[in-house]
Amino acid sequence: MELTVTIKNVYGNDMIYPVNDVALKFANLINKKTFSKTDLAIIANLGYTITQSTPNLTF
Repeated sequence: MELTVTIKNVYGNDMIYPVNDVALKFANLINKKTFSKTDLAIIANLGYTITQSTPNLTF
């Protein structure tokens, strides 16, 4: 299974936000809106693949 996240810089801090349904369910499970690097390491140890999406820029 694949977990998709995006990283946004908020006031100088890199925040990891869930993107797809699986990631949103994990965030809901741990009762957080963002993931920490430790959270992602634990999820990866469970056998999930973590991918980073890049936001689309529109001009």
